[in-house]
Amino acid sequence: MILMALQTGYPTACPVEVCEENHEFPAMPDQQLLGAYQEYEKALKMKLNKKPANLNFATYTVCLEITGHYKREASVMNGSQLWPSEIDFESLGGRVAGFTQILDGLIDNSIVLSNCEAWKSFLLDLNEAEVKLQDFSSLNAVSRLTIIQSASAG
Repeated sequence: MILMALQTGYPTACPVEVCEENHEFPAMPDQQLLGAYQEYEKALKMKLNKKPANLNFATYTVCLEITGHYKREASVMNGSQLWPSEIDFESLGGRVAGFTQILDGLIDNSIVLSNCEAWKSFLLDLNEAEVKLQDFSSLNAVSRLTIIQSASAG
């Protein structure tokens, strides 16, 4: 595995120095990991050229993708899936009912409003402009910008 990684130019292990998993870089990385590694290489080059880059984000993304690769591989090898193979329909109603408060909070926007001041401010601006969110979403970009500017100025 290490030989294949060296031949292809990939690192031999996770690029995060303090990684708890410390997995080897897979010999046959999937597309997600390859994409993450390409972004990491770009960020590394930008840092070496003294250009601002989010190297930490790219590094940890590679780490997560390596870990994900091994979890997916283990899942396939032991015959399990990432979702249940059977559904217990008798208990399903009770399980869904247990999520009622969360689902209601998502539907009526109360969860988002209690956690995101920007969204709350945006909805207040729409309310002041007397525009419903569903109407706003169907407008073109110029109309949206005009509404936002007029609400912010008011």
